[in-house]
Amino acid sequence: MRRRVVVALVVALAAGAAGFAWLARPRLAEGSMLSPGAGFTWANDGVEDTRMLLRGRPVPVASARFTVRNEGRVPVTLTGLDTSGQLPWTAGQRVTFQPGPAGVAPETPPVDRIEVAPGGEAIVNWSLDLACRPVLTNAHLDITTLPLRVRTLGLSRTYEFPLRYPMTFAAAPVADPGPTADCGR
Repeated sequence: MRRRVVVALVVALAAGAAGFAWLARPRLAEGSMLSPGAGFTWANDGVEDTRMLLRGRPVPVASARFTVRNEGRVPVTLTGLDTSGQLPWTAGQRVTFQPGPAGVAPETPPVDRIEVAPGGEAIVNWSLDLACRPVLTNAHLDITTLPLRVRTLGLSRTYEFPLRYPMTFAAAPVADPGPTADCGR
């Protein structure tokens, strides 16, 4: 009898842990808005836009804006960008957040963290300071995912958010003078 109680308790605990893990896993999807910002143009394959493209250093700070939708059953808090694995060239990426709805310019100023209710969307404002980036010579670099820091049910983790349209950084069509003299000061 005692053995059955112990087995039942272990099974109940395992089922509860599995249910908690399932609920706590963030379920983020592409939202309804994407907008290349400063410095980017659309690259097109002749039929449709395929990626956001930035050539050289056309602006001091490149930016893009898109929405993330919470398709899960519990709120997800977006808390920033995980910068631990960044390549040196992409160091300095930043994100801020604003509430949805998508496609509407919110009156709320950007914040460093935001809670997204189930079925809700948040605007992600992405930027990268280009002023001190080294020159890309005969090369390109793609950002295909953003490592967003998220929190669900008290658990923090990094969520690799796939970008429907990658951000591609390509060498300048003309000679790039490189970083300015005041970089690193």
